[in-house]
Amino acid sequence: MANDILVKIGADITDFSRKMAESNKALSNFGKANAETFDAFKKTGAAVTGAGVALAGGLGFAVKTAANFEEAMSNVKAISGATGDEFDSLRDKAMEMGSKTAFSASESADAMANLAQMGWKTDDILAGIEHTLNLAAAGNLELADAAMIAANTINQFGLEASDAERVADVMAATASSAGTDVEEMAHALQYAGANAHAAGMDIEQTAAFIGVLGDAGITGSKAGTALNAMLRDLKKNAEDGALAVGEQTVALYDANGEMRPMPDVIAEIIRATEKMSDEQRDAALSALFGEQALGAFNAIAGQGADAVGDLANELYNAGGTAQDMADIQMDNLNGALTELSSAFEGVQIALGSALIPIIRKVTEWLTKLAEWFNGLSENTKKNIAIFAAVAAAIMLIVGPILLLIGFIPQIIAGFTSIVTVVKAVIGFFGMLAGAVSLPVALIVAAVVGLALIIYKYWDR
Repeated sequence: MANDILVKIGADITDFSRKMAESNKALSNFGKANAETFDAFKKTGAAVTGAGVALAGGLGFAVKTAANFEEAMSNVKAISGATGDEFDSLRDKAMEMGSKTAFSASESADAMANLAQMGWKTDDILAGIEHTLNLAAAGNLELADAAMIAANTINQFGLEASDAERVADVMAATASSAGTDVEEMAHALQYAGANAHAAGMDIEQTAAFIGVLGDAGITGSKAGTALNAMLRDLKKNAEDGALAVGEQTVALYDANGEMRPMPDVIAEIIRATEKMSDEQRDAALSALFGEQALGAFNAIAGQGADAVGDLANELYNAGGTAQDMADIQMDNLNGALTELSSAFEGVQIALGSALIPIIRKVTEWLTKLAEWFNGLSENTKKNIAIFAAVAAAIMLIVGPILLLIGFIPQIIAGFTSIVTVVKAVIGFFGMLAGAVSLPVALIVAAVVGLALIIYKYWDR
């Protein structure tokens, strides 16, 4: 009898172990299946979230770029007074410059504002902006400086905005052919430009003088001051339209009373003194020039009688120089990256401009909502605040409940496997209950064995 009971107990324990193993396997398979499913959801969710964040961030940056461009164009509008079609033309031109020059649309808009500050009207800006940008690129200048140089030079020589290309080419060509640069030329013109124009000199002749003085080491404001002194002294010491150079004379004015080309006048004075002794030369030149102007004349003479004239002739044929130099400046990796950045800014402005009206409407609606709220009584504001706090608390409670609901399929599947275990345990204890005549020692042994089995499989 006892042996039969032990055999029965052993068989039931074996069956219990088998069912435990089956339950464990079911739980394991369930976990693996859910792990794969939720991993797939996690990966998809991460990808979608990442793409969403990237897209939202990109659109946000595009809106910011477009907003900055619109702000720059509003500045142009305020300074120039352009409205309607005129303003649209300026905006389109700025976008065009952003796509074809070394500068972005926003930078082009800033340059337009600088030109407008110099008194340029819409048509002037449209005609001169590209050449101003080329001057900045060729001379490695800040846009504000390039705009100021172009506008001032045009004003000094009585030119039109359409002559901006000519001014840019002359300055770029002088900087590339003589010992000066565009910025130093601009400083020189501040001192000599207006007087040179009054003396009948054009931008090419004036730039040639500044360039030759630069080759002699006289640059910037010193070159302008020296050239201005030369012009002043020549006019002051002319008698009957001519200059006495020793025993010779050099005509300063032509038969019509117009001042002759200054490069020719200087060249003739230099040649008139070539065969003089040092004493004679010093006396002749001292009668024409003061100390400051004499130093500049000697610097020019040291370069040769035809130095100024030859450079002036080069400058008359300098068309396209600023564009060519700007292209060369961009013919490198940094230039390519700059062009890419400008082109990309155009894309951002296009995208952002499409979104700005929507964002503006939302902003206006939120502003009105804020104004409505601010207009409420204090008691109403307090009630709304309490309601918002309660709503937030409810969300904090509902959120975890929803998460728990989301896990219900897993919980149910887990309990299904656990039921199998429970049934086996209940069956085993039912068998023990039927064996009441079993010696206590055998019952204790069975319970201990059961406890060991449960302990072994408890973690899983």
